[in-house]
Amino acid sequence: MSPRIGVTGVGWSGFTPTTAGRSYKELMFEAASDGLFAVGTAVMLIRSGVANVVAVEAHSKASDVLTPGRVDAFALDPVLNRPLGVSALALAGLEMRRYLHVSGRTVEECADVAARNREHAASNRRASFAGVDGDDAPLFDPLTRHQAARSADGCVVIVLASEDRAAGHPTVWLDGIGWSQDAPSVESRDWSRAIAAERAAATAFAQADVGPSDIDTAEVDDTFAYKQLQHLDALGLAELDPASVNRSGGALGEGYLHEANGLARTLAAVEQLRAGDGRAAVVQSWRGVPSTSAAVAVLKGDR
Repeated sequence: MSPRIGVTGVGWSGFTPTTAGRSYKELMFEAASDGLFAVGTAVMLIRSGVANVVAVEAHSKASDVLTPGRVDAFALDPVLNRPLGVSALALAGLEMRRYLHVSGRTVEECADVAARNREHAASNRRASFAGVDGDDAPLFDPLTRHQAARSADGCVVIVLASEDRAAGHPTVWLDGIGWSQDAPSVESRDWSRAIAAERAAATAFAQADVGPSDIDTAEVDDTFAYKQLQHLDALGLAELDPASVNRSGGALGEGYLHEANGLARTLAAVEQLRAGDGRAAVVQSWRGVPSTSAAVAVLKGDR
């Protein structure tokens, strides 16, 4: 059995709609890809013996982005998809419609997710959108404004250490992690399932030697309310008590931190395990429309 890897330190700043007067460099050093993927890289560095302690950082300075729709469009396939001029929100609405049709979930369940996450966020000092009212203005039917996370600025740093270096420190153990990528083009993917999350979860659960029934709490991507339900399905956690899902409020309550979403979910899970709110937690991230990538980690408390 490989030596365990511990989360020995966490830190954060921001988590506000804007941080006027502060550049992204002042929030933290430049990053790339979702933060939870970087955690996977850190795990490989430690397990391979290249490093004993690794700091992982991710941030969002979304308030500086003047044309977010154009940035999203640039992520689309440049030959077959981008010339169609279909927005990321339109793709989300179409996927939501397909997911609801195939899964049997309802629009009301999605609305409940949005309301519950913001209710959870009421006790989270990082949450900028706990008090947002139920704005049902349509974005792209059936997706509504209330069911979409709103951008925020913020930074999260996670420190990982090998088992011998973690000794003597209050530690949450990262016992499994996986990541995967589904079809990049919109016409060749499965719109009803989060296949990348399914694959990533299978890897993470196998490494940690646990199953969905062993999980007490989950922090999963909720960029859109329907994605939380879809991701829980992919993780085998559809039956997990809703009170144990995104206790932090998720992105719907805290704010959407773009590439820092994965670390924001990890930060929340670490805090919960440190407080004794469960013995095992799952963290899951998704890079957002139009991508199909996902990462999943299994964390266990030190008690």
